[in-house]
Amino acid sequence: MKTVKGLLVMDVDSTLIMEEGIDLLGEEAGVGAQVAAITERAMRGELDFEAALRERVALLKGLPEDIFARIAEKIHFTPGAKKLVDELHKRGYKVGLVSGGFHETVDRLAEQLGIDYVKANRLEIQQGLLTGQVLGEIVTKDTKLAMLKVWAAENKLKLNQTIAMGDGANDLPMIQAAGIGIAFMAKPIVREEAPYQIQERNLYRVIDLLDNRKEEERSMHILIAPDSFKESLSATQVAEALQTGFSQALPDASFDLLPVGDGGEGTMAALTAALGWDEFHHTVTGPFGQPVKMPYARNGQQALFEMADLVGLASIPQEKRNPLAIETKGLGELILYLAEDGVRKILVGVGGSASNDGGIGLAAGLGYEFFDVGNHRLRPIGSSLGKVARISAEQVPAFLKEVEIEILTDVDNPLCGERGATIVFGGQKGLSPLLFSQVDQAMADFYQLVDPQVIDMDGAGAGGGMAAGLVAFAGGKIVSGIETCLDLLDFDDRVKKADLVVVGEGRMDRQSLAGKAPVGVARRTPEGIPVLSICGSLEDDLPDFPIENIQAVFPIIARADSLDRILEQAEQNLIRTARNIGNVLKMKKSG
Repeated sequence: MKTVKGLLVMDVDSTLIMEEGIDLLGEEAGVGAQVAAITERAMRGELDFEAALRERVALLKGLPEDIFARIAEKIHFTPGAKKLVDELHKRGYKVGLVSGGFHETVDRLAEQLGIDYVKANRLEIQQGLLTGQVLGEIVTKDTKLAMLKVWAAENKLKLNQTIAMGDGANDLPMIQAAGIGIAFMAKPIVREEAPYQIQERNLYRVIDLLDNRKEEERSMHILIAPDSFKESLSATQVAEALQTGFSQALPDASFDLLPVGDGGEGTMAALTAALGWDEFHHTVTGPFGQPVKMPYARNGQQALFEMADLVGLASIPQEKRNPLAIETKGLGELILYLAEDGVRKILVGVGGSASNDGGIGLAAGLGYEFFDVGNHRLRPIGSSLGKVARISAEQVPAFLKEVEIEILTDVDNPLCGERGATIVFGGQKGLSPLLFSQVDQAMADFYQLVDPQVIDMDGAGAGGGMAAGLVAFAGGKIVSGIETCLDLLDFDDRVKKADLVVVGEGRMDRQSLAGKAPVGVARRTPEGIPVLSICGSLEDDLPDFPIENIQAVFPIIARADSLDRILEQAEQNLIRTARNIGNVLKMKKSG
């Protein structure tokens, strides 16, 4: 059995044929003008179709049943009808007719053309005469839509593999549901709402629309480059969900999946998967002093890890979120281990952290010691920053200077002040606003002692000041996380092939404009290639789009719900949103 490639479902009266069958019957009954007037109003959507049909059929009472043979001589196929059906059959399509007219007429037409399916009304006949009644349920707009779905399902076709065509208001639901919905020489209401139009009395134009759409879809190459959705999906999972949704609407489109990271949560996973680096683990001090296995990726003398894998906000239980008490010592321990093991370049992602310690914990892991005015050694956590009076580097190994460290940041915030780490990011990490000023001042006092130049450095506030710590204590260099990621992934070459770029992250807000993944990708996308963003949610502080080369942004949350349920349904919501956007992309009006 041959696989069916597609399905065309079309109206009959004024579509497959040039006449309205019921109007011809009305003429034979001597009520032609009256019937035609009702027909016109029904097709314009001004009258309920079922009621209008029953009213017209009642006017036909008393006509002899041989009337159908007589009016058959007055019916003419619309030009291109036979050619269209034959061509579709050659291509593996099936063709169905759905009509508010009557089997007594439509069946003859279907037989002449070799039509595969027919759904129409049937007139009651008694003693050789029409009774003025319709047998069974009336074929309405809902019936037409239902038959499109039934015949598609019977042939294991998705609706985007179907074509629906008609001219009247009762054809609109099936036209709007089909992959290619065509208003054929249609009434105004249908022309306004149908995705495609044919304004020439030639049914073979359907083939032109079909070929044009397939060419458009074949040529569409979509580059999908999202960040991870925090606490929900990895960047790779987001990219795959988006591809699934777009594929449902654009089955012939091609895709390039390019999960990215900007230094925050998921950066290592995105780069490791794309670059083929090997992943390892090393035991270090965890956020609460316990030993934990810290993941990192390595390729020869290069290594990559991210702060979020040790002290990421998502990994810290709500009841334990205190950014001034969380330890980051393990990050310094890992750097020393890698340096001692022959690594000469380390990429460190510092976004998505739950700490606000200015890098004092990292420094302790490298061998630095901190003392108060009484020369008591301080615990290297955020709450100790304002107590530091003396710093010792005696235990820092000399080989640390042989290692190049690049600090991948997703923001450009300085260390202190109104745009600094504490005031901008402290709240989301669990710090009380009442402490913002005090903690910010402690951070500033600490770096007056360490290196005052770091305080106002762009990006130093990333990771609760971890970027500042890596600069001051490890000789690191702050770089854009997304720019570095895109360089490693050969983005500039890959984007040249794209007709559309899709970016995304869990939440887009004004901070996203400071250097996070979606904006970073958009800025690197050449002019003329549209960029769309699909995000978990949008904050009110965003300006109106388009901005930063992003044409439009679409949140995936369909309704208000609990956070747990929203996170749980992220994949499903991504697929739905991508499919809907894909449906919009394929909607083109043709004259």
